[in-house]
Amino acid sequence: MFAVAPTVEEPVPGWIDNIYGPIAIVAGVGCGVLRVAHAEPRNILDIVPADTVTNCIIAAAISSRKRWVTISAMIRD
Repeated sequence: MFAVAPTVEEPVPGWIDNIYGPIAIVAGVGCGVLRVAHAEPRNILDIVPADTVTNCIIAAAISSRKRWVTISAMIRD
């Protein structure tokens, strides 16, 4: 499982516009409001910064486009 978290660098460090999902749990624990949570101890949650997710999606789209252009040029020749 993974969750998207606040940004690391873009547009500003720590930027987030809501307190939903895993961020609500982190905020509750940080404020001392949430002290106990029922969870499966073997489960792992990977938290990924939002700007990293966005940058990976853009990089994948560019890479896919480059491959498509190369393959279509080979087909035409």
